[in-house]
Amino acid sequence: MRAAVAELERARCHNAELEERLRQLSAEGQAWLGVAKSHEAIAEGLRVTLDHLLQQPAAVDGGDAEDAQSCCFETAPAGVAGDAASPVASRSCKSCGGAEACVLLLPCRHLCLCRACEAAADACPVCAATKNASLHVLLS
Repeated sequence: MRAAVAELERARCHNAELEERLRQLSAEGQAWLGVAKSHEAIAEGLRVTLDHLLQQPAAVDGGDAEDAQSCCFETAPAGVAGDAASPVASRSCKSCGGAEACVLLLPCRHLCLCRACEAAADACPVCAATKNASLHVLLS
């Protein structure tokens, strides 16, 4: 009989511990639910802002959006003599002038730096736009 009473007491203690743990987990779950709803509201606000910005026409300095062509390697008009008209000569790095330009700067899309100069550049040497990112381009 004593063994049964002791077993019953252990079961009650274990049950009380489990109920307390359940209350703690329930409170923690509610807290995480509040955090998740807050993050969802922030994400929805950002999504609405992004949609709004994407629907606006793109403008650069108040003008029309530029096309994707860079102005760096345009050849000189016909009839202009000299090395400047050759595409190879115009592909030199606009910073050091020695190496071939193989880095496209974003957002201005100027292909104007070599790999060595790109690491130190914070702005485009052609238009002085702040560099957000860069792409290494393989030219053939």
